[in-house]
Amino acid sequence: MEKHDTEMVRTSFGRCTLTDEFLVTFYNILTHSSADVARMFAHTDMPRQRRLLKEALIYLISYPAGNEFSQQRVTELGNSHSRAGLNVRPELYEIWVDSLIKSIRRHDEQFSPALEAAWRRVLAPGIA
Repeated sequence: MEKHDTEMVRTSFGRCTLTDEFLVTFYNILTHSSADVARMFAHTDMPRQRRLLKEALIYLISYPAGNEFSQQRVTELGNSHSRAGLNVRPELYEIWVDSLIKSIRRHDEQFSPALEAAWRRVLAPGIA
């Protein structure tokens, strides 16, 4: 992955998060993507969840560049979402990424196939 990818993604993330609507859109898409996912969020404090997601995305974006704090936080997130934690099945991560991309497409006026590819490349190491 190139440094240019991370810069593109950070800039896109900034455009998307100018309002909270981006995160609202993401959770609407995500929870409508699968009955299993909808059940997982049925009793969730969504304003709090959106704040946590915003932080997690910052860590995921910084993770591939070797930021030690981000790497630690992504490891903690992985542990908390593992089968021993929240039991998020591995196949649900693809739904999560696809929902995020759909949300970015709606909220970033500069969305393009190249930007989508950059997002996927930047997120892949942390998701793995």
